[in-house]
Amino acid sequence: MIDDLPKGFKAGAAAASFKKAGRDDLGLIVSDRPCVLAGMFTQNLFKAAPVLVCQEILGTCGTARAVLANSGQANACTGEEGLNNCRATQKMVAEAAGLTPRETVEGYRHLASVQFSQRRFEAGEETLQQCLALPLRDHDKMMCMYDLADQNMARERWQEVADLCQQILDSGPDKELRGLSGYLLGDALEQLGKGAEALKQFELARDEYPNPSVMDNRIAHLRNKLKKQAK
Repeated sequence: MIDDLPKGFKAGAAAASFKKAGRDDLGLIVSDRPCVLAGMFTQNLFKAAPVLVCQEILGTCGTARAVLANSGQANACTGEEGLNNCRATQKMVAEAAGLTPRETVEGYRHLASVQFSQRRFEAGEETLQQCLALPLRDHDKMMCMYDLADQNMARERWQEVADLCQQILDSGPDKELRGLSGYLLGDALEQLGKGAEALKQFELARDEYPNPSVMDNRIAHLRNKLKKQAK
């Protein structure tokens, strides 16, 4: 442990034998409170996994409480496995540094959102699965599940969406999340060809959905659709 540091910071180094045994090549800095992030990155087109993950974090989170760095190994040209290893390392550092699940869950959700916007769906799903593996409060867990269901909706994985949303609804969510999950469940059921079940779900969620007029239009459209099918 390094003692000559600004107030509120702790730091340490260890010999992890990344390249040569017996020399310190792994360092960790931890702050008592969230700190503003900044970074300078290589312009090389072949960026290593840690560089890509750090850029994602910098672009989404804005603050951090811990920074881990190593020397002697770039972890470059490792593909999806390298990215997954970086995220697994993030989880281990969060646990070792004593960060609370609440301090890490928002980072995972922000990161998954960026990956989703970049259409890196597999990476986003892996990030949310790692988030769900944390010892979360029920509400935080349900929010990660909703994010995962939302991603699956874009990938047209209707049954996975329906299963996740039903699990959320069975777990006692708050009013807003109940409305959002109910709408997503109804949407998935309609895509699965279960129009009557979808209509029932839309009607149940109508008063709790943040934008009731959108739900009213969806209900009216589905009622007309079912009437035409019945003729």
